[in-house]
Amino acid sequence: MAGLIHYKNANMLNKIFFTLLLLLGFVLSAQSQTAAHKPADLLKVLKASKMTYTVGGLSTDIPRTDYPYVVNSPNMMHDDSNGQFVAKKVVIAKGKADSTWNEAERIFKEDSNYKEARKVYREVLDIDPDYYPAKIEIAKTFEIEKDYEKAEAQYKQAISKNYVDYLPHQLAADLYFKEKKYEEAVDEISVASALNRNDTTILADLVKIYGKTRMKYGDWSFTPQYKLEKGQKDGEINVEIKKRLVWLCHCKSHLEI
Repeated sequence: MAGLIHYKNANMLNKIFFTLLLLLGFVLSAQSQTAAHKPADLLKVLKASKMTYTVGGLSTDIPRTDYPYVVNSPNMMHDDSNGQFVAKKVVIAKGKADSTWNEAERIFKEDSNYKEARKVYREVLDIDPDYYPAKIEIAKTFEIEKDYEKAEAQYKQAISKNYVDYLPHQLAADLYFKEKKYEEAVDEISVASALNRNDTTILADLVKIYGKTRMKYGDWSFTPQYKLEKGQKDGEINVEIKKRLVWLCHCKSHLEI
């Protein structure tokens, strides 16, 4: 029968039906440049379909893939100034700011002259006040010199300039961990993890910090935990959907925050 949904437990019908709608929404919206389909639209798709659908659970998790520089790279910020929410990379102004930045990087990383490097990084900020990565580098120089109070202040300024860049959160978490400020470390590494779920370096830091505070953590990422497989059932085309419901709930919660 067209549009038939097979399920294994009648008590789970509502959860499975929601899962099916959500999965179809993921698939259809991914294949389209238009807005995501609403549940009512998906019901029409099901009703008109000549295929049957079978919903089940995954026997094993789909392995996560590490995308530390693809999922959400450093120096990214969100811009909705034109009525459209987009992610764009923060770039330094060309010309004097750019050349001054290169000089600061040389002094910091080749000469290891931290005081002079801070001076030149501040010159970068004088030219391009929005280029907050200079604050991150200044914080690093203070941290190397074990002036943690000043390093913390610079990380906080970088975070306030662009909250959705995971890097200053991750670095601040490591600093707090060194200072044994474990509550603050938990807060910052949790934010970093939320901003970049698939970065294994963040995950390693999170496990270390959570372990120190004896907090429990259930790992999950944006690696899709569902499969759609086309086959035959009772002589008709059947789409078998295998999923982990908890993964979908995590994603739904994250998208609604």
